[in-house]
Amino acid sequence: MEDRFDHKLPFYVDMLVPRFSYHPHSSWVQLTFAIIVGSILGGILVSAYFLIF
Repeated sequence: MEDRFDHKLPFYVDMLVPRFSYHPHSSWVQLTFAIIVGSILGGILVSAYFLIF
């Protein structure tokens, strides 16, 4: 069941964190990493939006 859950993760997470993709039990690490990266990118987009407008 856990292996099937790992395959449902977004493919870009495996591309960004290739070293974690070999460990089936660290899918939460990939999810946390994706959330952190998404928050950083979202903050950059929001700050750029307020700087431009």
